[in-house]
Amino acid sequence: MTVQFSNLEEFLGELGKDLSVIDRGILRVTSVFKPSAVAPSVSDVFVVASVSVFGTPLQLKIYAGEYWGNAYSQEPLEKANIVTDQIRRFASDNGLEVRSGLVEGR
Repeated sequence: MTVQFSNLEEFLGELGKDLSVIDRGILRVTSVFKPSAVAPSVSDVFVVASVSVFGTPLQLKIYAGEYWGNAYSQEPLEKANIVTDQIRRFASDNGLEVRSGLVEGR
């Protein structure tokens, strides 16, 4: 079982309640690019952050937009960077170590 979130504030609020029991104090953050249904050359961009609390994964997944692979489609990358920076700031302020990758259910 994975506890899933799509709202940054809700996710960070839950982490704030569980700071002392986040496994190894690690918060994982990554950007995920998935092929879009629109066109093969387009990618849907997501920011995914995750932790494990008592062996239960908590995961945030935020859609940042469609990336077309050119200079005209930088907005999703910029949004992903803004969200990632907010997560990193929360981690730094609360003594969590940020690492790449995902925590997934078993």
